Amino acid sequence: MTTTPPRTMRRYTIEEYLALEKKIGQKLEYHDGRVVAMAGGTIAHGRVGSNILGELYIALKGTDCHVLSSDNRVAVESANTYVYPDTFVVCDETETSDIIPHAITNAVVIVEVISKGSATYDMGDKFSKYRKLESFKEYIVVNQDKPVVETYVRRDKDLWKIAHYEGIDATLDI
Repeated sequence: MTTTPPRTMRRYTIEEYLALEKKIGQKLEYHDGRVVAMAGGTIAHGRVGSNILGELYIALKGTDCHVLSSDNRVAVESANTYVYPDTFVVCDETETSDIIPHAITNAVVIVEVISKGSATYDMGDKFSKYRKLESFKEYIVVNQDKPVVETYVRRDKDLWKIAHYEGIDATLDI
């Protein structure tokens, strides 16, 4: 969970960003020189994210795909961006960045658990950057405060199918 990146004059190199993250011991996102601290998650956010991770783990068991948590960074190198999605899926061989070796470049499905404070950023600027990943096929946005989920499924390079699910009994196929 993050907030909109601050509009500060200070720009960081990748090396400074990594050193700062290590020094303060907190996950930071990198947006073309700007660094954004990840906000602490709420209990609701943690519960929803954990449930999604668990369900995806079970569903993907025995396939060529695996699920990763917000402990892992996704690289969108064409946007010079490194972020921590709440949950994401990688299929086949995991590909990593040459710039930040543990940052993954081939996420297929990305899940963000949103709050009032993060919705604009997660569904706007962050989604725009995710769309630059060639591997990226589906974006799932889950509201932490009410049973509402929106999915964005890539049909073609710039064509997305949007679906809205509401209610505790709603189900979706990924």
